[in-house]
Amino acid sequence: MFDISDLSKAGDRRLKGLMMSRLLVVVSVVAIPIFIFVLFTRSDQFAMNLIPSEWRDLILIVTPWFFTFGWVFMLALFASRIAGALDAMDEHIQVIPARYKLFYGLNALALLVLFAIPILTPAISVLAFASAGYRLATIKTDWNEIERTPISAVILAIIFAAIPTVISIATLPDMLSFSEYMWFGYWVRVIPPLYTISLALSTALTFGSVVILVKTGAAEYENAYYKSSNKEPFNKINVIILEIIVFALLIFLEYYEVPFKNLIYVVGFIMICFNTIVNFIKGRKQADFRSYTFGYIITMVLYGANLLSWDALGLSEEIELLVIMISASAYILIYIIIFFTYRED
Repeated sequence: MFDISDLSKAGDRRLKGLMMSRLLVVVSVVAIPIFIFVLFTRSDQFAMNLIPSEWRDLILIVTPWFFTFGWVFMLALFASRIAGALDAMDEHIQVIPARYKLFYGLNALALLVLFAIPILTPAISVLAFASAGYRLATIKTDWNEIERTPISAVILAIIFAAIPTVISIATLPDMLSFSEYMWFGYWVRVIPPLYTISLALSTALTFGSVVILVKTGAAEYENAYYKSSNKEPFNKINVIILEIIVFALLIFLEYYEVPFKNLIYVVGFIMICFNTIVNFIKGRKQADFRSYTFGYIITMVLYGANLLSWDALGLSEEIELLVIMISASAYILIYIIIFFTYRED
């Protein structure tokens, strides 16, 4: 029988999702400009050798303002699409267990901050100023009465984009140099702790999944983390506490390099294999079943890379980098595809 409370709960979840996606947009509007100004005021990577020496100080001062405008303008212009694409992405990646999204999101965030934002910023600035000029020229245009774009709009867009283009060209070598600096100065240093945190987090969540599986059965064990069973209320707090304890224990063992950590990772690998098999074989018999097999397989790759003796082959850092890059790039690529194909209501 239809229960109006089910509709209410679904609406609450949808409302929370909408609020969260829009909150992320607002946070980005504040965080990215701060990041850009810190980048230009705290880094000595911007020599701007393409600019005459008497102009360098001035360009160095105005550049973060131009770049900041670019991001703020684009984020404001596409705020609804960005938020809507985030909501749509959450629906499209349901094959990944919801709690494991934190792992992939962490890797994607690191890749965005260290590489994507610095490299994309000049292009974003040029596009934003060109768009602003074009919109200013066509603000009173009746598109029902004309067949082509007014030449005045194109000219104004070019004029608006002229200075940002010069600044972007002037800073391009420095941006590439900065990316190289971030790669060898920070990213290489970040990989080991990021990989360790990701593996510890994934292992802790796997332990929680097994507890949920035992408590609720294959039909509901991933969903039970978020909603209670009709037969028996499910205590999510106990699972969360267990996952926090396992995560903290692994970080402690990693910090002090205690060999016992390897045994826990082996157990985690066995558990994730078990979860995958149960989820695929038994869970699919349920009418409302959603396969999480793909997400589990990716997680098993993470475990496999750690359990194999890559150190003996001298490939440890390369494998860690590969795992982090693949997981982060896949997450970002999925969002980009959804962003450009998303249809706003």
